[in-house]
Amino acid sequence: MKLKDVPVGEVCFFYNQKITPAKMKLQVCVSRNVFFQINTDPDFRVPKKSWVVLQQADYRNFLTHDSHVSTSRLFEYNGNFSLPDNNRKGPLSRNSLEQIIGALPNVPTLNAIQVDQIQASLKARLQEPPYPPKENAGTPL
Repeated sequence: MKLKDVPVGEVCFFYNQKITPAKMKLQVCVSRNVFFQINTDPDFRVPKKSWVVLQQADYRNFLTHDSHVSTSRLFEYNGNFSLPDNNRKGPLSRNSLEQIIGALPNVPTLNAIQVDQIQASLKARLQEPPYPPKENAGTPL
């Protein structure tokens, strides 16, 4: 699968060379070719109301501990990058995507255009059937 074909809301595991040190990271697609990274700790430089917590119990197939969607930094990638199927970990739940939508206006590092674009992508994904209900979080679409 090409990265440009990853559905919005899908969590993938791939190399992020835009961070220091560069390494493999879990990332969630929030718009075409645009991802937020999933980190163990929240970004303490941004308001707490912009944090999105992912409970390990809800995502056992890819989280080994509670984690955070890092909404403070967008990562845009070349959409022609090939992503092996086993690097697709599954979608975030409807509840988690709704939390991201709600947190975005509180993120000081994103401009209004970015917030609007990501919110529109996430809302459109939630309206596309089938989107997994909470109990199916972390399972392939």
